[in-house]
Amino acid sequence: YFKHRENKIFSSYQELIFDIVIFYSNKNYGAKQNQFWIDHTPNNIKHVASLLDHFPECKLIHLVRDGRAVSSSVMGLEWGPNNIISAAEWWIQNLSFGLAAELRYPTNIMRVNFEDLITHPHEVIKKICNFINLPFKPEMLDGGGFIVPDYTKGQHKLVERKIDSSRRYSWKNKLTKRQIEIFEFKTHEMLTYLGYDLE
Repeated sequence: YFKHRENKIFSSYQELIFDIVIFYSNKNYGAKQNQFWIDHTPNNIKHVASLLDHFPECKLIHLVRDGRAVSSSVMGLEWGPNNIISAAEWWIQNLSFGLAAELRYPTNIMRVNFEDLITHPHEVIKKICNFINLPFKPEMLDGGGFIVPDYTKGQHKLVERKIDSSRRYSWKNKLTKRQIEIFEFKTHEMLTYLGYDLE
């Protein structure tokens, strides 16, 4: 990117970011009208105030998922916590940022429960589209249309696939009973507040 833009001068951080996004989009998808920039970096939840300072009209989706399922997904990743105790603490910390941001910026943030998304995808995706002012199209339920960068393909194997409701409790087969017990000991109040049943 910077090789192609080395002589361009930007007047703001926002202008630089938009230029990078448009460059990436045009390179991977071709020039299109009415583009939407969607970013799903989990750490963004810690920087909501800064993001809204730079992009005041942006909309954020706070995706809340059962912490046991989150732990079973992230413990195997290079960047995630590597044991159940640190996974529990990591989940609580990130979730807390999201819940606080929801209270501070209610018009910019919509909470979506992962479990609702995979069991009632049509209704939930319609609500998301309405929130972000994007027309709903039934083909959104089919997956596809996103080019996963090579460096993240290992952890994003399911991105292009259709929503699979059977994955709701896949963590029960991935975590040991002891890991579930430890996670619930560390987080049982939060799990209960969010409506998740304890094992």
